[in-house]
Amino acid sequence: MYPLQKQFHDFITAHRLIDEGENVLLAVSGGVDSMVMFDLFKNAGVPIAIAHCNYGLRGRESDEDEALVVECAEKDAIPCYIKKMEIKGNSVQLEARDQRYGWLKELKEKNGYAKVAAAHHLDDALETTLFNLTRGTGIKGLKGITPRNDDIIRPMLFSTKKQLIEYAQTKGLKWREDQSNQKTDYARNKIRLEVIPRLKEINPSLLTTYRATQERMRFLSEIVIRRVEEIKQEFFDASLGELKLNWMQEHSDLIVLSDLLAVYGFNYKTVKEIFEARNKPGKVFPGEDYTVMMDRNSLFIRGNKKEAQEQEFIIKSEGTYRFVGHDFVVETITLSDESLNQGNNVALFEKALVAFPMKIRRWKKGDVFIPLGISGKKKISDFLIDEKVPVALKRDILVVEIGGQIAWLVGYRISEKFKVRNKENVLRIKMS
Repeated sequence: MYPLQKQFHDFITAHRLIDEGENVLLAVSGGVDSMVMFDLFKNAGVPIAIAHCNYGLRGRESDEDEALVVECAEKDAIPCYIKKMEIKGNSVQLEARDQRYGWLKELKEKNGYAKVAAAHHLDDALETTLFNLTRGTGIKGLKGITPRNDDIIRPMLFSTKKQLIEYAQTKGLKWREDQSNQKTDYARNKIRLEVIPRLKEINPSLLTTYRATQERMRFLSEIVIRRVEEIKQEFFDASLGELKLNWMQEHSDLIVLSDLLAVYGFNYKTVKEIFEARNKPGKVFPGEDYTVMMDRNSLFIRGNKKEAQEQEFIIKSEGTYRFVGHDFVVETITLSDESLNQGNNVALFEKALVAFPMKIRRWKKGDVFIPLGISGKKKISDFLIDEKVPVALKRDILVVEIGGQIAWLVGYRISEKFKVRNKENVLRIKMS
């Protein structure tokens, strides 16, 4: 067994990239990286198929790449899929990548392959890390290419480009050279051809030391991911979009907050501003798709989607109704020995005092009602202040109006005027 074959097997096993009996679709370009991967998979005895994209960007050379891949597949009776693609956008590399992975995913799902394997190696990972570093990045960017991303596996990350070439030469494998990789028109090529060689002058063992650094960054990323999940479980209410802030004690917590808010489109610079405003209620941070609003002890995340907001809804009789994303069930019940307190999302009214139609609407400035347990009227705005309701939640609060009077501040308190006196005849409104 060649040393590279054993390293290949050990890497797959260590990272649990392939389970027993799984078949794998290989992305094969015809270059030395993917042709070595093809050979290693054949020697490992894993059921495989090949997929090759022909973008036609290099004319005859692109067709010769395709011909080599087809020839090798036919020689070993390996299923082979070929796709001719046309790049129309300005960003050739990005569009090519998107088209390629879209097609590979489609092939995988249609034909029942368990994984898709790409032939990225250690040099590619270093190049990606340096590229991310020049643009500005966090822990995820610094760890470079990972061995697995969902069903995409990269079983060649243990190897350097030099090792792959030596293996291919020793075994007499055929491969194609893409001459466009030698041009410095693209930032990645410039890093590969100019930056990395200079770094190797400083440290000839650059790839060895990078491998260890990449591993540490990957472990660090896993620690942050676990911490983010712990914080979400304990301090984040997804239904309200509320993240309590009492867990944030150290500046290092900024990293966790950054990961939490990254999924909502906030970059590190903005997250740092949010972190520093954690004791400043009322501060607002608008993003492209979401806005973060600071309150006393929490921040609230709200979508920016502009939708026609219904202002009111008329309930003409008992039944089930839907308004602004909530279901309202209106029905007559007998309470018997049941408690009058059935939770904040249930209102119980004296049936004799209720007349249809009723109205559900958003509360507005100037609204007053008589909160249960209080003899006099109170402005809803003052009631919400007394209840310490976060500013970010106030705009979505509803009221139920009966006969022109507010009978229920939904989710908070019914009116004293409509309270139950006879448990045998009760009108219940339940919101969900």
